[in-house]
Amino acid sequence: MLELLCPIKKNALERPFKPAIITDDTIYTYQMLDQKLDEMVTLLKQKGIQSKQRVAFLAKPTAQTLFLIFALSRMQAAACPISVRLPKEALPEMLDRLQASFYIDIDTLALTYLEGASNQPFFDKSPLFTLLSTSGSTSLAKIVAHSFENFYYSALGSNLSLGLQPKHRWLLSLPLNHVGGIALAFRCFLNGAAVVLSPIPLKESIRLYEVTHLSLVPTQLYRLVQDLQETSLPSLEVILVGGAPIPQEVFNKALKKGLKIFATYGMTEMSAQITMDDPESSLKELTSGIPLPFRQVKINGEGEILVRGKTLFQGYWTADKKLELPLEDGWFATQDTGHWTEDGKLIVKGRKDNMFISGGENIYPEVIEKELCDLPGIIQAMVVPIEDPEFGHRPLAFIQQENTSYTLEQLRESLRKKLPGFCLPIKILPMPEIPLGELKINRKKLLEHVVNLVN
Repeated sequence: MLELLCPIKKNALERPFKPAIITDDTIYTYQMLDQKLDEMVTLLKQKGIQSKQRVAFLAKPTAQTLFLIFALSRMQAAACPISVRLPKEALPEMLDRLQASFYIDIDTLALTYLEGASNQPFFDKSPLFTLLSTSGSTSLAKIVAHSFENFYYSALGSNLSLGLQPKHRWLLSLPLNHVGGIALAFRCFLNGAAVVLSPIPLKESIRLYEVTHLSLVPTQLYRLVQDLQETSLPSLEVILVGGAPIPQEVFNKALKKGLKIFATYGMTEMSAQITMDDPESSLKELTSGIPLPFRQVKINGEGEILVRGKTLFQGYWTADKKLELPLEDGWFATQDTGHWTEDGKLIVKGRKDNMFISGGENIYPEVIEKELCDLPGIIQAMVVPIEDPEFGHRPLAFIQQENTSYTLEQLRESLRKKLPGFCLPIKILPMPEIPLGELKINRKKLLEHVVNLVN
């Protein structure tokens, strides 16, 4: 039971002097990390934090944030990490939605008791590990509740497939208010590997700290590939890429630079990864791979991806202080559509809530985006509906080109070989710049941009 409850404690006993967290100025061994957590637990208890309470904080990419998340888990209190990009004006609303008992300054550990929130624990389920906000790209962000066991089995299944070892170093390249960032750290702590925190650019961080593992979204992969002149980064063994489909052009360039890409499909509600492909299989066909251990996946008659397993979240945290877990015969409906290949690999087609109707035909934007990104020179594409008096809606494509200058007619002609006429974009626009600090284009904001163009 010790291993399940506290992998950091286990590693402190078995490999006390192995690095656990590496920063630009300090290396924390597992023994030091264990001591830090014990010290923080004592301090937080003195401040009045109890089991099953919720503690909110801005999730800065620092060792202190990791200390706090895992110290709270030792107290069986729930960590509520909030994006550092959240506007200050929106913070009170987020704290209210979380019903956090306390807000803590991550730098000073100064604690603020939040008026209106209960100072007594009131979960009737097992203590929670985290409450995380989803991206909310198509609607109001949901609050997703996880147990410690959810992240434990997520990490265990991933590590079994990747072969993560104590000698490995994983760069924290995803935010700690995101399921991917916390899952990354959990994988390392479970198997005695090291988390690397670095403020310098990706390529320089990999070289300086001899990073072996990375977790990226396609935009980050594109930027890394663009920044690489040489054919390889010697220390780098694994790059997990998820969050969106990998454009074929970006994938091909990554292979030429000697990068080993593991395409993965996951979601907050399943504690990060669900399926994963390997570099060798991806050379034949770029898919999302096969289900990882402790996860189950099936596709219903409507083509929707359903999931369950030990990594399935505990429920959505609702406004009336309850956890709601929407299941269909024990399965969680992802809202993603997909199908299996002949050799049992998952192909993710798109999201049900992104679908729009044009002249009576269902259009999944992701299908058009994939075909656009398969064209030479197109690095990124996103398709949104634009109102049309005859058809109701028609597809409009935002594209990012590299060393090409496709016209609308050239694109339509190329796509005509793969897609029916109603899927051909009637207009193309250049892809907007991704705001600093964000990892991918927000589809909802693109829709708003289209509305403004029309009006």
